[in-house]
Formats: sequence, structure tokens, C-alpha cells
Amino acid sequence: MFLLGGIGIPIRVAACATQSAGVYTLRESYGAASLNKTATGLVEVLFNVTMAGTNYIVCTGSESGSVIVTVSTKSTTKVLLDIRNSTTGANLDNGFNVMIIGATA
Repeated sequence: MFLLGGIGIPIRVAACATQSAGVYTLRESYGAASLNKTATGLVEVLFNVTMAGTNYIVCTGSESGSVIVTVSTKSTTKVLLDIRNSTTGANLDNGFNVMIIGATA
């Protein structure tokens, strides 16, 4: 477990993913097993740990200012991210950052 700022907030998964020609690669990760692109702009982040439930916090960010990364679905072993153009709303492939905070099983 990695503690955010040393104050006891349990970060279970943290990943930085890059994207090139529609292929996602984990550039840096802690607790992320792999990435699975399910469609343009839809990427699963699979965990090395099992979360206690789906009531965990997901923080996201993108590599571009005109891109929004949101959570589509969550399970105890993965999260599906929805990546969209902030102007048009269209799905697109783009690098992202994600952090999962919560209890493990």
C-alpha cells in the first residue's frame, strides 16, 4: 500500500498510460496489472489487487487539456474509463492518469 502524502490514505492502484495509434501502454504503474482497450476511448484498467467492493474513489486526468476522462463502470478487479473530447463529446484515444483509493478484500 502506498500512502498519499504520508497521511494514511490508501492508494491501491496508480497508473500513467500513454497512447499511440490506438495502442495503450502503462508508462508507470503501482498496482495496475494491465490495460485493455475495449473500443475507441474506452479502456479497462485491471488491478493487481482485489478491492473490498465498488465503493472506492477513482481520480482521473488526461495528457491533453481538451480531453475528459470519466469512470464508466467499476468492479472489484477493474475500472472502465471513458475518454472523450471535451468540446464535441466524441470518444477518442488519449493518454491518461488514474488513481484508485479504498480498501482491499
